[in-house]
Amino acid sequence: MGNRENDMKRLLPRRKSDAHKGECGRIFILGGSEGMTGAVCLAAMGAMRTGAGLVTVGTADCDRGIVATKLTEAMTIGFSSVNGCIGYTDREKIKAIADKSGVLVLGPGIGRERETKELVLWLVKNTETKIVLDADGLNAVSSNIDILKGRKGEIILTPHEGEMSLLCGKTIEEIKENREKTAVDFAKKYGITLVLKGKNTVVTNGEEVFVNPSGNPGMATGGSGDVLAGVVGSLLGQGLTAYDGAVLGAYIHGRAGDLAKADKGEMGLIASDIVDNLPYAIKELSGE
Repeated sequence: MGNRENDMKRLLPRRKSDAHKGECGRIFILGGSEGMTGAVCLAAMGAMRTGAGLVTVGTADCDRGIVATKLTEAMTIGFSSVNGCIGYTDREKIKAIADKSGVLVLGPGIGRERETKELVLWLVKNTETKIVLDADGLNAVSSNIDILKGRKGEIILTPHEGEMSLLCGKTIEEIKENREKTAVDFAKKYGITLVLKGKNTVVTNGEEVFVNPSGNPGMATGGSGDVLAGVVGSLLGQGLTAYDGAVLGAYIHGRAGDLAKADKGEMGLIASDIVDNLPYAIKELSGE
């Protein structure tokens, strides 16, 4: 474990003494829908607690007030909605914000409305900014998986085994039998970085492979994956490559979960406990 921690220390971004917020990562998180506002809020908090300088959350216009109330430090924007989900109409406006940001975290709580799926696919195809694709963003892409091939700009997919089954066509049982090979083959085929969540999360770009040692069963709780998407997005925004950002993000996220478990136990652990412990997980690595 000691050597692994040293590897993580080397990846950890370091701020200059005269750093300002614009240099510490501009993250745009797009998601949320009626009844699913917590997802983008957890992703935003995950990003901010991992050092992002500026976080903007885009959500359905009908939910912007809820998101703004939940988040004190993040900026919020409402976009045209259909049945409580972000619609297709404001795609150019959304693209412009994504293009000005270092990273687009796409999918937490975004829903499965037809127009929303079309929006996700359009953004993957038409933006070159780095993308972390999560949750129902993965569901949208599973219907047109070849859109990933040759995409300009790095993209990270963060599926759990159920979402991975949709993406690759294998059963959950087949994926469980050989998680590493499934992840590597998929990442190599589509030229992406993959974070296959679960016990010993697998991170791969098709060539390099990292099996995460941190984390515990208490993290099997709603919102945990949303926090991870924000953490990884934050690290990309601070200059890490897709693979390095995913590796460090998975480790920090799991370590924060371990610290939360030590305090509250597995049964009582919730996603916001992981957020609360992110600074302490990072502090361990930084030696502050």
